Amino acid sequence: MFEAKRSLTGVGLTAGLLLLAACADEGATAPDAQTQTAANTQQAASSEGAASTAVDGERVRMPQCTPPSEGRVSFTIGSTVLRVPSNVIENTVPTGLTGPLKREAVRADVQTRVARGEGCPATPLDAALLLVRDDLGHPLLQGNIGFVRTAQNSVTNQFSQLTTQLRDNPTGRCRPQNGDLLACPGTETKEGRETRVLYLISTDKSARMASGGPLFARCLLADQGIQGCAMFDQLGNGATYDATLNAGQYTSESLKEVQKVVAGRITAWQG
Repeated sequence: MFEAKRSLTGVGLTAGLLLLAACADEGATAPDAQTQTAANTQQAASSEGAASTAVDGERVRMPQCTPPSEGRVSFTIGSTVLRVPSNVIENTVPTGLTGPLKREAVRADVQTRVARGEGCPATPLDAALLLVRDDLGHPLLQGNIGFVRTAQNSVTNQFSQLTTQLRDNPTGRCRPQNGDLLACPGTETKEGRETRVLYLISTDKSARMASGGPLFARCLLADQGIQGCAMFDQLGNGATYDATLNAGQYTSESLKEVQKVVAGRITAWQG
């Protein structure tokens, strides 16, 4: 079993713009995974008869919806529609904002959209980024999930190609781990700054991501060891989810469980 000893929030795609050069000693392709970022905010609250969400810690009350919102806020992310309970929403960044994302501008834009009925079941709010925190009921899941709008799944498709290459033709830096995992260290470069990472890839060829590649998790490395891990995958066309993982024992089977739990919660929010 592979044990991740430390945990760090925001270690997946929603942490920022990534440029992969994983195990570059074997010439692996470097996918360009551009994403938008937003700071985590206070957990939202709901009130009787009205849904509410939070933007940078300030509540935004929604008008009455037809049909009723039932305590949920509806979002469109790429081609996916999510109806998320208002009390698990931490932050959202609507589409269409340009330039540096200042919290005042984001808050004002959300308030304007909500005032005209966006976020209701019939008129979901079009989001570039959505951050939620919920009790997912699995020891390896911290509860943070980020949803980010991406361009035609180019991010997950390229990661799929990379992890398939590493699984089928491991580089000299990859090492087998108990539990049918392959641990491959590498680097990610952003604006000339390198970040050390570790890919934990299932060698079970029946275990796959929705994007088609092998089941895997991505971890951040530091001198003292693993800082934290996350699992991310495509969500329909034009969207990616990113689930932060707790420290614990990582095996191919435990990653399958994590994938199943996250997929089940997302499916429930799509209903």
